[in-house]
Amino acid sequence: MSASELETYLVSRPPDTSGAAGLPKQLADLKTALRKLETAVIPEGVSRIESLNEQFDQFAARVSLIVQVKSGKTALANGLLGLNGLLPSDVNPWTSGATSMHVNIAHPKGKKAIFQFFSQDDWNTLVEDGGRIADLARKAKFDTKLSELTQQIKDMKRRTETRLGRDFEVLLGNQHSFSEYDTDLIKRYVCLGEEDMLAETEGRFADLTKSADLYLTSDDFGYPVTIAATPGVNDPFLIREAAPLDNLGTSHICVVVLSAHQALSTVDIGLMRIISSLKSEQIVVFVNRIDELSDPDPQIREIDAYIQGMLAQQNLPTGIPVIYGSALWAEAAIAGDLGVLTEDSVEALQNVGTARTAR
Repeated sequence: MSASELETYLVSRPPDTSGAAGLPKQLADLKTALRKLETAVIPEGVSRIESLNEQFDQFAARVSLIVQVKSGKTALANGLLGLNGLLPSDVNPWTSGATSMHVNIAHPKGKKAIFQFFSQDDWNTLVEDGGRIADLARKAKFDTKLSELTQQIKDMKRRTETRLGRDFEVLLGNQHSFSEYDTDLIKRYVCLGEEDMLAETEGRFADLTKSADLYLTSDDFGYPVTIAATPGVNDPFLIREAAPLDNLGTSHICVVVLSAHQALSTVDIGLMRIISSLKSEQIVVFVNRIDELSDPDPQIREIDAYIQGMLAQQNLPTGIPVIYGSALWAEAAIAGDLGVLTEDSVEALQNVGTARTAR
């Protein structure tokens, strides 16, 4: 495959939107049916139809990204949004707070970015028994790391109080909101790394941030969507998973994001059990960073066999879709420039492109 063919393979191929392309029309048809139904029901049923209409108007598809630490979650979220660099994707620092990107959803007047801090009750609950994540872990029979979880909470509280001083008490239970935002602003609230790796402003409020809500508009989405990117999770659990896990039960799709170099650890199995127990409508496994494989096409088949075997062995729901891709290649496609890729990444893309084109 030549360089020009490779450029075409990555950048010029139209995305496969066959599954979603018809959804806006289906939603419009459903709305029309509700209006007709409102005129046909008996008076006692009108309030019920009105309630359904209200729910319909407020509907937004909710997708939650559940990830391993450093598996490329933020780059993946940027790729899904079609916006390079919106969320910080540096190796250090990494995102810590639960960040929700609300696409084509009405935002509070004058507010496009809202950062909510933990309350005193949140802290007390976390310190006392590990909070919601500990409860879910026990139910999923994955509670072997709870002592480490408790220590993480204590370390996080100590670190936060030291950094913020008297501001710590003032911020508890409050929020900061902004009419506009950029990557530097986001870093102040949802980036966490080693203390000596952070700049003065980066990550200043990260330990205390419970959630971040960002509002944006995009013509690429035919209906409202919320993409919720949760903090990274590896062994042991990171404490900030407590807040987003509370919301997983309301997600329409939970995407478990793995790294091609660490596909399906015991922690991932535990998380998938937790998600299944919350009766989320669908789980999807996305194996990211295949650009770092030397010869992705055959290696993907090997990884897939391992994942499918683990799912069967652990009695997890059958038929879970497993998708393979590269957020880095997505960034190159969005930029329309292969120059952002390393030579090894270009070679890996060339290998997989050649193999799949031949098939």
